[in-house]
Amino acid sequence: MQKILESKNKQTCLLIALFATLLCLRAPYILIYGRFWAEEGSVFFHNAFVQPPLKALFFVFGGYLNLATNASTLIARWAVPIYYAPYVTIFIGLFFQILPLFLLLTSKNEWLSSFRTRLLITLLLLLVPASSEIALQSLHIQFQLALCCAIIAFLGTETGYQRWLRLSILFLSPLCGLIVIPLLVVFGLRAFVDRNRLRYEQILVLSIGSFVQLFFFYDPFSNSARSYNFSFIDFLVVSFARDIVIPFFGQTHATMNLIQHLYQIRMVHHIPFLICFVPIIAFGIIIFCLIKYPKTRPALWLLISAIILRAISIYGAIGGGLMMIDPYSSERYVFCSQALFCLILVVFSVTLPKKGKIIARFFIVWLILVGVFNYFHPFSATTNGSSWHREIYLWEKDHHYFPKGWPAVWFIDIP
Repeated sequence: MQKILESKNKQTCLLIALFATLLCLRAPYILIYGRFWAEEGSVFFHNAFVQPPLKALFFVFGGYLNLATNASTLIARWAVPIYYAPYVTIFIGLFFQILPLFLLLTSKNEWLSSFRTRLLITLLLLLVPASSEIALQSLHIQFQLALCCAIIAFLGTETGYQRWLRLSILFLSPLCGLIVIPLLVVFGLRAFVDRNRLRYEQILVLSIGSFVQLFFFYDPFSNSARSYNFSFIDFLVVSFARDIVIPFFGQTHATMNLIQHLYQIRMVHHIPFLICFVPIIAFGIIIFCLIKYPKTRPALWLLISAIILRAISIYGAIGGGLMMIDPYSSERYVFCSQALFCLILVVFSVTLPKKGKIIARFFIVWLILVGVFNYFHPFSATTNGSSWHREIYLWEKDHHYFPKGWPAVWFIDIP
């Protein structure tokens, strides 16, 4: 074990193996039964059957191109027997879920050299409260890619395979969803500060992918469920509920009731003034640390990315910011910001003066303990459902039968 811990490459393999294993153990029925998640099966997998492969690859749903899901379900349709189709999208989803952690663990940034720091990052990314909805499926790969892009903007530039891996991620990300496109602001600022050829290269590649999405595929009027409205009050209430209450106090009966109460308050457009001050104070403390202690300033890129991703999610989310307050929905829209705030804490635990490090590490341990308590109790809709083998058996007996996806309200029309 000592030899493994002394080798960074072996550490990386060990931590990724731990991460992947615990991801799968969190919801074992996904692997036992096989699962298509919501539109992943009813829309994208169905579409892979009824359209020619090239047309299906560039199929637009919800107003934008989701290339990762299109490609994943096409592979599931053509590469394996139908009995095993969901396992293709499950393991592709797992690969992209590992990718943000891989970028961090393989980075040459000096503050990431300690095994303790690398272990804390692994545990925090594993225990992000809003991760269950986007786990082990291809439908929401765009959110894992958005997190990757924020991490790339934060990390120092590198050459070799890391350079090409990061450029590939930056090109693919905007072709899988819109949420990453506003991060062009972060990459533009980073390129202006660094004046580094590799930074210019990164913003160019992200811009090309964004241009292709926006000018060839994006249709803002195709989904009437999107509000395209931003509320600063909702931003603060979402931050309080999703970044403070749930991560630090867990998904308990009391916290869910509190957040449901806030949801009801915002439903009638009332403003919970005292609640709004809590995230303002939290943001103020982070900004104070960034100004006072120069070594913490790389975390500024994480903070800017987190704020942008949260704001654009509130603006463009299905149901708007109001639905993001509801603790039983819209996990995908808060995942990236939750993960980035966890990373800010880790940066502070390494770069602050001694007392600050102790406080940051205390909060990290607290987050891990709460996260472990809630980890194996995500919402049941994401962890339980029908057996795909049984559903296909019923479909083979009667081709008019529509196999069930997860949750069970989704059905898959297989021709």
